[in-house]
Amino acid sequence: MGTRSAPETARSFANVGQASRPSLIFQKRKIEYGDRQDACPTAKVEWYAGVERFGHASTKFLTEANKENEVMKSYQHTQPATTILISVGAMCVGFAIGSIFVHTLMFTTVLLVVSMWIFRSLTIEISDTELKWYFGSGFLKKSVALDEVVSAEAIRTTFLNGWGIHYTPRGWLYNVSGYGAVAITLKSGKRFCLGTDEPEKLARELMGRP
Repeated sequence: MGTRSAPETARSFANVGQASRPSLIFQKRKIEYGDRQDACPTAKVEWYAGVERFGHASTKFLTEANKENEVMKSYQHTQPATTILISVGAMCVGFAIGSIFVHTLMFTTVLLVVSMWIFRSLTIEISDTELKWYFGSGFLKKSVALDEVVSAEAIRTTFLNGWGIHYTPRGWLYNVSGYGAVAITLKSGKRFCLGTDEPEKLARELMGRP
């Protein structure tokens, strides 16, 4: 072998240094980030486990709340306002046509439409402690304690009694369709009527009979 010159020897050492540099850099990064990479899967597992526990707890809470709600409401019925929607709807069409010639009738038409929306249904609910009823989504919500009810009788109203909210010889009448109703008397002597398409069933529920 021939003796290398000084420049060749220097270049050889330089090549060796460059070849080993990436390996050293890789080892350094592995040392710095290796623990962090190993920790990531564990952190993800713990995070997913926490989410799963939270999901189970939320589901259990909602299930128990729904069961409690079902137990509390022993009776719930919503009657659509078929009579009101047909009669008032026909009036709306008439007034809308009339407003073409008499513009002030448009205001009346708007009022009729709003009335249809408010009185579109009547919902009656009975819980363990009270009787509740309201129109539409909750307009004019009223309630009385069940222990105040002394009698509940299925009756028939007449065309003259009307629909909506009217005062009758049996007290205030709340109804939206048909002629079926339940006349209710309280301990105080106050009387009122609730319109429904299942009056016999509502009367039995109020008096605690199966």
